[in-house]
Amino acid sequence: MTIVKDDKEYDVIVVGSGGGALLAAVRAHDLGLSVLVIEKSDQYGGTTATSAGTIWVIGTRQAREMGSTDNIDDARRYLDAIIGPSTDDRRDIYLTTGKDVVEYLDSRTEVKFSAYTRHPDYLVNRPGS
Repeated sequence: MTIVKDDKEYDVIVVGSGGGALLAAVRAHDLGLSVLVIEKSDQYGGTTATSAGTIWVIGTRQAREMGSTDNIDDARRYLDAIIGPSTDDRRDIYLTTGKDVVEYLDSRTEVKFSAYTRHPDYLVNRPGS
């Protein structure tokens, strides 16, 4: 379906500009679709912008290069301990494909990631920390 706004047509309209929304916009653009991103606030980035742009993704090239030994099983235990068991497959999808998202952005956009070796873990006593 084509959407028309201000006499311009768009194949995709992305509502919000958080990390996930902007990734969706980039991916749609890369697939040859015309994209409009709309944001209600005066700041792009959603909660990604207010978290200092940090993300925790298991198995990225950057993490491996700095010697990280994080693995999906430990991450799953940690997340279960701090926020409870997952009720659907979103958590596993995040844990298993997050590194692919980082690689996609790193190789196809100006977004570049680096591992931060001293990020505090306030819940080190939890399983999988």
